[in-house]
Amino acid sequence: MKKATILGMSLTLLFSLNTVAITPVAASAMGSNVTQQETSQSTTTKANNTLTAPTTDPLSSPQEHGETIIFDKNGNVVPMTELQNKPSLQPRSATQPTTVKYLSKGQSYWSEDFSASGMRYGGYMFTLSGTKNVHVTANKGAFTIYFTDRPEANAVVRTGYLTPSGSPYRVVTDQWFYFGVNNPISGQNYYLQAY
Repeated sequence: MKKATILGMSLTLLFSLNTVAITPVAASAMGSNVTQQETSQSTTTKANNTLTAPTTDPLSSPQEHGETIIFDKNGNVVPMTELQNKPSLQPRSATQPTTVKYLSKGQSYWSEDFSASGMRYGGYMFTLSGTKNVHVTANKGAFTIYFTDRPEANAVVRTGYLTPSGSPYRVVTDQWFYFGVNNPISGQNYYLQAY
């Protein structure tokens, strides 16, 4: 049995675990926000209506638009920098991508090798079609992955840092993303596989 307080309402929940999903078995609610009218309907029924068990891996499909999660090869969550006020970033170089490339389930992309010095960006901004999952492998050097809330390179809302030692990464997102590196190692590249 598990007891939780949500919005001033005390909920007592009992869950049955199996290998596929968590299924609520029984629930009851009490607290100052529960009125006499609410008690005419079964609180167990009300709780079961609002607490539905996931039917798929919750990480394979973010629950709200704009959620992004990155896992390294060991399954650890990679910390990201969230840009709370969603400022428009000024381009750091004239080579930020302006072309969007769609990756559908089963499609892959291998970037050209990066070279030269200074800030360099990949040639494409990516978005996923029919999936929210992509494996990302950084080769020979680390990359910053930029996530945007629209297909504009300066609309960055969060960034992550991907190293070869953490590759391949599992990225779960419904946002646009692109890659950048400052002073790349000659031959540095990345590989994407949508699944």
